[in-house]
Amino acid sequence: MTVGDRLLPVPVNGITNYVPHPPVSTVNALIISIYGGIAQAGQHQTAAINRGAKDGVDIGTVLQLYRRGTTIIDKTNDKENVKLPDEQYGTLFIYRVFNSISYGLIMQVSDSVQIGDLAQNPE
Repeated sequence: MTVGDRLLPVPVNGITNYVPHPPVSTVNALIISIYGGIAQAGQHQTAAINRGAKDGVDIGTVLQLYRRGTTIIDKTNDKENVKLPDEQYGTLFIYRVFNSISYGLIMQVSDSVQIGDLAQNPE
């Protein structure tokens, strides 16, 4: 502080409720970024998803993380392509929400989180 500076009161912020809960509507999001500009993340790191308040996401929303199932050639049935089911491997706890993007804490994962992975409603 120097002579002539003004002091202003700090606005009162309400207590933020971080109670975990499922989303109120169906959420099909993608991991679009991982904090620190890396391609993979682990437990207790931050990831951003491409859904926000306008999509029904709010603080405390819990989403399950999925890795897309790969497509293989079924050699027993005329070599048709078969998509394997998506693999659920962790959870994401949303702690910061904007209109079109949200930030979440990666919780309880059994594999690394990658950009492009799915974040959906818990089952």
